[in-house]
Amino acid sequence: MSITPYCSITEWCVKQGYDDFTAYSAEHTDYPTEDALTEMLEEATQMMNDEIGIKSETTNITDAAYTKVLRNLCYRMVNLMIDEEQGRAHEQRRSQYTPRDYMFERDRRRLQKIGVVKGYRVVGQIG
Repeated sequence: MSITPYCSITEWCVKQGYDDFTAYSAEHTDYPTEDALTEMLEEATQMMNDEIGIKSETTNITDAAYTKVLRNLCYRMVNLMIDEEQGRAHEQRRSQYTPRDYMFERDRRRLQKIGVVKGYRVVGQIG
């Protein structure tokens, strides 16, 4: 069973300036494929859920208050994944440091805070 990404393929394509993946792939014929993009969106979502503290592989935050934040972070993480893969394919160095989990410290703190607010992370309890 796979997880529903915080950012769908269509949402990702719209943020790239296309109506859908068909329009995107018409200009970007080599990478990413639809399957690869799906995999990256799911991977980003799982990494985000790990920081939130969600233990289930099929549970997501669905609260409307967090939808935009989570979608945008998922989108940015996938872009970093794509940049890394394309740089590796062309043997080019990236212009900035990218952590291996594709999120920056401010993103990690934000996700951990969401986890506390939503009850997935417990702070200050002993025993």
